[in-house]
Amino acid sequence: MKFKANSSEIPREFTVTTIDKIRFYGKKRTEGAPTVRGKPVGHLGQVVLLPPGDRKGTIVLKKAFGLARFFAVLELPDDTLDCKDTPLKEGKSYTWTAKAENGRTVLRILEADGAEIASVNGPTDKVRGFGFAGTVRNKGNEIDMTISYE
Repeated sequence: MKFKANSSEIPREFTVTTIDKIRFYGKKRTEGAPTVRGKPVGHLGQVVLLPPGDRKGTIVLKKAFGLARFFAVLELPDDTLDCKDTPLKEGKSYTWTAKAENGRTVLRILEADGAEIASVNGPTDKVRGFGFAGTVRNKGNEIDMTISYE
């Protein structure tokens, strides 16, 4: 589910700061599965979206404690998110690229050696943004990730 940035419908477990890069960090403070829109939700997370366009950058995962999951994300019309599970590892750096190719916008995440670990794509005329997301499951689980971009 996608919520407006100022929504009070979901617990605020993460902080996102943007100065010269994006820092996404936080620790799950709530016990169990909170109820969101009448349904229990096990994983709580945050998505960071950038406007569409050809860009590149790095992701540094400083901390991933507990049951944490990461995603490459495209934002499509009607607030739909197309997400691809992305196996990031604590203490590692990755490069990413977002590029329009042959009428499709492709977001790729690569290991340091250039091996692709995740890719998500959609029609360029439908992509409203792209970005990255992280979720945690249990109380005390934690994420600290920095995303740089050019």
